[in-house]
Amino acid sequence: MAPNKEDKKAAKRERIEIERVKNLPTVFLSKTNQDFVVLLWPAKKGEGEKRLRDVIRMFFFVFIKVNRLALDYSNIWEVQSIDDGLTVYVRFGNELAHPTKINAVCETIEEKTRLLETVNFRRDKDVCLSYHDMIRVSYDQLNEYAEDINLEELGKSFRFNSRRKYQASFRSCTPNVEQYLHSKTWESWRQLSETLCPRDDIRSVWAEVQREFKIAKENDIPLREFVTWLNQTMRDERLNEILSPPFTMDADVSPDKNGVPQILTNIAEMNGYKIPDQLSHVDYRTFKAFIEWETAVKPEIWRKCRVETMDFPLSHYWIASSHNTYLTGRQLGGESTVEVYRQVLLSGCRCIELDCWDGKNANKGEPIITHGNAFCTEVFFIDVIKAINETAFMASDYPVILSFENHCSKPNQLKMANYCAEIFGDALLSQPLSTNPLDSDVPLPSPTMLKGRIIIKNKKLSASEETTMLNAYYAGQTDIVLADDHNEENTADYDQMKNIKKDQKKADSSDSNGTSEVTENTSESDGKSVVYDLQVLSSMVNYCTSVRFPGFDESEATNRCYQMSSFSETQGLSHLGSRSQELVLYNARQLSRIYPKGQRIDSSNYNPTVFWSAGCQLVSLNYQTPDEYFQLNQGRFMSNGRCGYVYNSLFITFFCIKRKLLKPKFMVETLKNQYDPFGERLIHQVLAASYEITIISGMWLGTTDNVYISMDLHGLPADCVTKFKTKKCKGSRPNPSWGINSQPFVLKKIIAPDLALLRIAVNDETSNKVLAQRSLPIEDLQCGYRHLPLTSTSCVPLRMSSLFIKV
Repeated sequence: MAPNKEDKKAAKRERIEIERVKNLPTVFLSKTNQDFVVLLWPAKKGEGEKRLRDVIRMFFFVFIKVNRLALDYSNIWEVQSIDDGLTVYVRFGNELAHPTKINAVCETIEEKTRLLETVNFRRDKDVCLSYHDMIRVSYDQLNEYAEDINLEELGKSFRFNSRRKYQASFRSCTPNVEQYLHSKTWESWRQLSETLCPRDDIRSVWAEVQREFKIAKENDIPLREFVTWLNQTMRDERLNEILSPPFTMDADVSPDKNGVPQILTNIAEMNGYKIPDQLSHVDYRTFKAFIEWETAVKPEIWRKCRVETMDFPLSHYWIASSHNTYLTGRQLGGESTVEVYRQVLLSGCRCIELDCWDGKNANKGEPIITHGNAFCTEVFFIDVIKAINETAFMASDYPVILSFENHCSKPNQLKMANYCAEIFGDALLSQPLSTNPLDSDVPLPSPTMLKGRIIIKNKKLSASEETTMLNAYYAGQTDIVLADDHNEENTADYDQMKNIKKDQKKADSSDSNGTSEVTENTSESDGKSVVYDLQVLSSMVNYCTSVRFPGFDESEATNRCYQMSSFSETQGLSHLGSRSQELVLYNARQLSRIYPKGQRIDSSNYNPTVFWSAGCQLVSLNYQTPDEYFQLNQGRFMSNGRCGYVYNSLFITFFCIKRKLLKPKFMVETLKNQYDPFGERLIHQVLAASYEITIISGMWLGTTDNVYISMDLHGLPADCVTKFKTKKCKGSRPNPSWGINSQPFVLKKIIAPDLALLRIAVNDETSNKVLAQRSLPIEDLQCGYRHLPLTSTSCVPLRMSSLFIKV
C-alpha cells in the first residue's frame, strides 16, 4: 500500500531529524564523576592521532536522551533505534534557545547510568557550593588532562577575562605558576590560588574575634571562646534548639548537631592535615578552613524537594510558568523552535504555552505552533509534543501543565487530541481523579497526587455541548459556534504591532476592561467560524479548565476549584488595585494565570513578585529574556530541589484547617482582618524579620575595574527596598574588597519575609554590565560570615565566582 500524504510529511520530518543528528560530532565519554564530565572526540583531518578534549560543566540546561535515532537507515519509511543503549545525546551551554549539541558514546551501560545520575546531582549542587569546593572542583577539572595545561587554560580556570590580564597576574607570582605546572598537585594549586586571590578578608575576621575576646594577636583562639563566637555570630537566634542546635564543645556530639570538635576534625581531614584529639585552641589555618566551608545558602533547602510540603491543593503553590515558550526572542518576527521547550522544562518550568494554529502552504493540514499574525516562524505541534514527552519529568516528577491557546480548525483539533493521547500515553491526565471529581466545593488535588502526569489547560465543553458538537462534526456541519467562544490571550495583528507606541495607552485601557482578551476563533484555511473544541480534546481537560473570568462574587458562589482564568498583567494590576483581598481569596480556591501585556514586543518581563504576593500561581514570564525579573523568577524556583513548585505558606495558613478549605464566609472575615497584599501593618501569626547584610569581598569576579555591588529587595509593596550600592572598588584584580566594616544593607522590618526575594548583582560601572548575580528568597540565607555562590545573568552557576558576606 502506497504511503499517503501525511505519512510522507511525517517521514520527511524524521529524515530531517536524522540528518541533523548525523551532522553533529560524535564523541566518546572518557570520565564521569560527581563534579564534571570529560568528553573526547577525534581531531580534524590531518592532525594525526591527537585528540581534542573538552571539560564540560553540566548546567541545568542539559538534555540527555538514550537510544536516539540510528544514523544509518534503509529508507525514509523505516527508522531504527540504536539497540545497544550506549549512545546518549547531550545538550549543554549557557544559551537557552541555542545550546551546544553533541552525541556521546559510553563504553558500558554502567557508564551511561552514572552519566545520567551525575547530571542530576551536578545540576542541584552547583548553586550551593562552598568556596573550598569551588577551588577543588576547578583543580580536578583542569588536571584531568595535566599534560595539556598551558597558561591560557590556567587563566580561563581563574576567570581572567583577557590574555593581557592573566599574563600580568601570573608574572607577579611566577614561582607559584612554575611550581604548579611542574608538580600539578593540589597543594601547589591551592598555593597559586591563594597568591592570586589572597584571603585578607578572613584574616580581618580572625583579628576581629581576637579583639572581641581580648586575645593577643600571636595567640590562637581558645575553643570555648570560639564556640561562644559561633553561637553569637553563625547561628540564627530566631530558631529554637531543635531547628538549629547550638554549637557545643562536646567531642561526642556529631557534626549534624553542631558538635564543634568533630566539625573541625572533618574539615581538617578534607584539607589534608590533622588536629589534636583533645582540641583546646583553634589556630588560624583551621579557622580559615572553617570559614571557607560555610556557604550562605542552606544546602538542604536547595538540593532536595521538601516532600512534606507537597500534599496541599495545587492552588497553594507558586508554579514556574513560561509565556510563549516557543519563541527565542522578540514577539514580532521572532524565531520559534522546539528546543526551547526542552530547555525550559529542564530548568524546572512546570507550565508551558502552546499557541496552536492551522498550518499554511506546505504545512497545510497540520497543526503548528507560532505567534499568530506576528510574522514569527513555525514549528509542528507534533514535534513540540514529542519534545515535551522526552523532557517533561527529567528535572522534576511533579505535574506539567500545557497551556493551549487554540486557534485550530476542527480536523486539526482532532489531530492535536490524537497526538497527545498517542505520544503522552498514560502520562496524560485525561480523566479527573476519583478522590477529586469536577464538582463544586471539591479542592484541587495535590502535586504529589499528580506526579508524572501531564495536564491540559484548555476550554472544556459541557456534556450537552460535547454531544452537540460531536454530532454536528460527523454530520458535516462547519458553521456551529459556541455562544461563549473565545481565547484567553489575544494575538495582536500586524497593524497593532506596527503602531504599538501610538496605541499603547489605548491598548492598556482595553486590557484593563478585558476587551482585548476576546477573539473570535477562525480557521486559518478558510476564514470561516469554527467550533472551538471537539469532544475528544474537551474530554482531556479537567483541573485546568479555562473560563472567561466571571467575577469574584460568582466565583465564590459557585466554588468550582477546577476552573481557572487568565489575566494580562494590566488586568491583574487593576484587580490588585481595586479588589486585592478578593483576588487573594480567589487564588486560595483556584488557579489564576498572569501573562505579559501585548505591548511587550521585545519579550521583556514584568515584576512577578507583585502577583505572587496575591497568591497568583501561574505567573508566566518570557524565559528567553534573562532580565532582572527573569532572575527573580529563577531565584524563587531554584529552591525546593528545583521541582517547579514552591509552597506558599503565608496566606494559606489563613484558609486551611487540616488540608480542607474553610467556609467562604469565615475566609472573607479572616482575610479582611489579617492580610492585605498592599497593606503596611504586621500580619497576624507572621513574624516580621530584620536583616543586615554586609558585602566584605568578592572572589574570582573577573579582573575588571570599577566594580560595585548592588542589592535590592522584592516582595510585598511595603517591603520593597530600592537599590543599595557599595562603593566602587578600583583596581584590576579578581578579589575586590570592601572590608568587614563597610556600610551594610539594613532591612529594619520585613512584614512578610516568606515572600521577600533578595537580588545581589556584581556590576561593572565602565561597561554598565552585570558581571554576575544571585537572586534567592531572603529566608534561605544563613546567619554569619558566609560565601554566596554567584550565577550568570542567565542563572547558570559560575563555579569560581562568589561573594564573602556577613548576614
